[in-house]
Amino acid sequence: VGANLEQLQVWGFERQFAVVPHETATAPVRRTVLIKEWKELLTEVGDNQSLLGSLKDSPFFAAFKDEADVWGRRLATLADALAQLNGVQRRWVYLQPIFGRGALPNEQARFRKVDDDFRRIMGAVKNDPLVVSFSEFPRLLHILPRMTEQLEHCQKALAVFLEQKRSMFPRFYFIGDDDLLQILGQSKDPTVIQSHLKKLFAGVHTVRFGAENKAIVGMQSAAGEVVPLARPVAVTDSVEEWLGALSVEMVGTLKGLLKRCLAEKDYDAIPSQVLGLADAVHFTQEAEAAIRGGTLKQLHGKLSEQLREYTSLNVTGHKVLNLKIKALVLDVIHLIDVVDQLADAGVRSLDDYTWYRQLRYYATKGGGAACAMGEYYGDYTFEYQGNAPKLVYTPLTDKCYLTLTAAMHLGAGGNPYGPAGTGKTESVKSLAQAFGRQCLVFNCDEAFDMHAMARIFVGLAKCGAWGCFDEFNRLLPDVLSAVSQQIQTIQFALKQRAETMEFLGRTVDVNKNAGIFVTLNPAGKGYGGRSKLPDNLKALFRQVAMSKPNNELISEVMLLGEGYAHARALGRKLVAVFDTSKALLSAAVQYDWGLRSMKTALSIAGVLLQAERERGSVIDESLESQLLVRALRVCTLPKLAHVDVARFNALVGDVFVGVRVDDSGDANMEAAIRAAMSDMGLEVVDAHVQKVMQLHVALSQRIGVVVVGPSGCGKTTLWRILELALAKTPAGAPKLHVMNPKAIPREQLLGYMDPDTREMHDGVMVAAARQVVRESLDTHSWIVIDGDVDPVWIESLNSVLDDNKLMTLPNGERIQFAHNVNFLFETHSLEFASRATVSRMGMIVLSEEALDAKLLVRKWLGTLPEELRPVAERATADLFYRALDWAQAHPPAVPTTRAGLIANALSCLPTGPDDATPRGYALGVARGFGANLPLDTRH
Repeated sequence: VGANLEQLQVWGFERQFAVVPHETATAPVRRTVLIKEWKELLTEVGDNQSLLGSLKDSPFFAAFKDEADVWGRRLATLADALAQLNGVQRRWVYLQPIFGRGALPNEQARFRKVDDDFRRIMGAVKNDPLVVSFSEFPRLLHILPRMTEQLEHCQKALAVFLEQKRSMFPRFYFIGDDDLLQILGQSKDPTVIQSHLKKLFAGVHTVRFGAENKAIVGMQSAAGEVVPLARPVAVTDSVEEWLGALSVEMVGTLKGLLKRCLAEKDYDAIPSQVLGLADAVHFTQEAEAAIRGGTLKQLHGKLSEQLREYTSLNVTGHKVLNLKIKALVLDVIHLIDVVDQLADAGVRSLDDYTWYRQLRYYATKGGGAACAMGEYYGDYTFEYQGNAPKLVYTPLTDKCYLTLTAAMHLGAGGNPYGPAGTGKTESVKSLAQAFGRQCLVFNCDEAFDMHAMARIFVGLAKCGAWGCFDEFNRLLPDVLSAVSQQIQTIQFALKQRAETMEFLGRTVDVNKNAGIFVTLNPAGKGYGGRSKLPDNLKALFRQVAMSKPNNELISEVMLLGEGYAHARALGRKLVAVFDTSKALLSAAVQYDWGLRSMKTALSIAGVLLQAERERGSVIDESLESQLLVRALRVCTLPKLAHVDVARFNALVGDVFVGVRVDDSGDANMEAAIRAAMSDMGLEVVDAHVQKVMQLHVALSQRIGVVVVGPSGCGKTTLWRILELALAKTPAGAPKLHVMNPKAIPREQLLGYMDPDTREMHDGVMVAAARQVVRESLDTHSWIVIDGDVDPVWIESLNSVLDDNKLMTLPNGERIQFAHNVNFLFETHSLEFASRATVSRMGMIVLSEEALDAKLLVRKWLGTLPEELRPVAERATADLFYRALDWAQAHPPAVPTTRAGLIANALSCLPTGPDDATPRGYALGVARGFGANLPLDTRH
């Protein structure tokens, strides 16, 4: 008993608070300290209390009772006070920057009193850092509960304040509290405005300011398309008011441009969205006139001439104009197809279903537009879309659009379902784009609870946006059940055309243009972590199966849009290669022969054709075939296993007969890679250089790339080489954020929402994501995730890895990534990844078979003294490789990789002059290769 109490005394004399200096931007003069390592401190106090309690059972306790009672009271006070101070510090750190900027004037006095008390307590801790001294702070257990109460009051007042701001400008529902507070606190700072506007208006990447940055005079898309506003929007202190004015002016400006474009088309001055809308309005007028007058054949000829006009325009060197023409080409191809359908059906009346089921546009009074499809008729809402890529219109798209518009007409939601990569989410986004709607994609997972979903629903209902909930069936069953009631309430209000609704105990405004759509992969069948939708939830959505897209039509139209003259023949050949590869090559988990891979190949083909045009090359069928084969090889070879490479090359040769293969890439980049390998002391081998080049291309094509291969095959070295090579180019080295996803729980990786305070706590990956989106577009960033790919966390990144490039958080916040960000995964296997994940990522496969043992041995020989190398070379050449083949032909005691086996054997070879004999090398080889063999094989 005495010894334990003495140990307690020593702890009391020695244990000090671990503190860290704290300085805020709002009060740099008033420095203080914060206590860190709370968990260890609270655990120690609890352990000491348990130790003291156990001493009471000793028969010798009576002699030490007085001293033990003193320690008991001291530890009880410490345990209570430290637990309260921990909560106070956490709330103070969150609230101090907010109140320091002058937010909530009515609560300033309350917070200032708490702030003074907190700084006084921390000052005492700094002056006397002994933990036991803290228990003697005057009136401690009276002050801390009062501080906790006051901080809770401030936090509730803040929540009410933010909710008021969100109600006034509903788009604030889709950004986090920190971002909203930054906007409110610095509403006139142009840099703050630029960084957050793209989160509020999807098509607006930046805005243009007038003189002295006092008014916004224009908006610009991510591609560089500039739209001057008809009237400048003054930037005032009331941020929700001028943002509302910007939203109204955006609509007014686009309406004015539509009126102008209907009269006269100007490709340079009119934005892509309005050009397409004007074409659609003209087509509807002309098609209805042609149906009445029986002149569909003439309309077909006129559209064909229009297509020739678009494709003959020289847009070389004009990036934005090129995007506009590409979008118009896709539209006209679809309109020609519509005329063909009308002619084949012999349509003579506007009431004919073949015409009635088409997407139609009408100019309305006041300069607006309306869209109709089937029974649905609604306003075009003029949300600026920027240069969002158009979806290729296919019979499956047509079926999806018809189902979704019929659902909206009935006040219901839409539910496209089917396997990965069939265009479910893109179809919803494309229809929203066609109706001029704001469409917000949310990637659902188990971190979303009913309160998080409710906040998103309120935002959608208020601002008239569409919500597309990806992977909806990954929500927990109890959340799905609660969400069904919330969706039912919103849908009933939309059906009744109500202006308000009662939602979770409060009155919420309803915008008639709001819509809720869900997409999902089937439960089971290789898609883990998904549940079946309850029947009451299914009844709220019109379902549409999207199982097999028309790949031939999509590839043909995309090639036409990219400027390929022989698109039909080349598109069929491309699809033939993909279909045959799926049938003939091995069924490796990393293989995806679906629409996403095909789209990547087609986009690379477009880039290659554009480059040839800029060089002034003569574009004929032979060159187009060469470029398509090159694009096909660039996006496919990196993911093939060693055994499938030769088969794939033969297959491409059979389909594209006589086409010359040219894999030459960026010569400057290749030179930089070779220089980087030399700087790192690595063997410069053509095959390895090619792999690094493949990684470089993959990172430029997709936001997510995974490097797959066994341990020791050079996965980390691969991207380290590319990092150093990029540092030697004008692009510069990327900023790295490296993490191991399996080293920490999911909550610490992806963050979580506190169920009590509704406060979002960022995880390691979310914190890295926030950092990279704050970087300028000229700065590249890699988030490197080194570890097992597990559906528990990787499925939450599905909306990041596809074309949305969007991380959605449970609090409704959405982090949008640009082209300067990549997620680089490094893993030994994709065994547990779902098809939804695999289809979204670029692949670089490093095979064991491609690992050259001679290179590893040569590298090892280079580490030996000069005089030992000849003997070592002869010994290894004679014995080492035969022993390696023999060892690999026999099952090991413990599974190991080829690289591991070679490294183990090399570590056993002699490196000193005394052992460097043929006998010594033979013994080293026997030990190195034999150590991992079973006993019977070893003998």
